[in-house]
Amino acid sequence: MNLAKHLRNVAKDANEVSFRKYRTAMYEKLKKRASEGYRHMSVKVDSDFFTAKQLDRLQNGLESQGFKITVSRNAYVDKVFIEW
Repeated sequence: MNLAKHLRNVAKDANEVSFRKYRTAMYEKLKKRASEGYRHMSVKVDSDFFTAKQLDRLQNGLESQGFKITVSRNAYVDKVFIEW
């Protein structure tokens, strides 16, 4: 394996770990806000940091748990509005 390919793979792995930590933290925040009686939450996601595929996975995961998701995307930030 050449060095450039190895470094890309390491970067991908680090990004995936960060994404999973972010996703877990978001789920925990959603649970907390729901238990406090809130009915919605707005989240800004840096689209330079996460890939479009990861953001789609996040959206699909939330929707599969019964949340209503509205995503507005621009060049730099994805704004996600979540209702339950």
